[in-house]
Amino acid sequence: MKGLVVILTLALVATNLATVHGLAMEAIVTHVGRCRCLKQTSSPFSPRQLKSIQVFPHGMQCQNTEIILTLKNKWKVCVDPSAPWVQELLKVVTKR
Repeated sequence: MKGLVVILTLALVATNLATVHGLAMEAIVTHVGRCRCLKQTSSPFSPRQLKSIQVFPHGMQCQNTEIILTLKNKWKVCVDPSAPWVQELLKVVTKR
């Protein structure tokens, strides 16, 4: 019984982190037929923090273009694709 309470508490905390910090939903649960991001942030990140960038164009399962940054600390963060710093980052990355 205590184990179930602990698991439910951790799931609740993880869900709240995702909505507060713009975390990718796939960091918490497997993506099944919905958008990967619950919330997007426009706060800039240093390129030194980045491990990878994933761009998911809009489609049948999600009407939003989603950009997920994987940070070196293994956090996945959804960013606003219309933010100027994100547009600049994408230009730099596509030139490489």
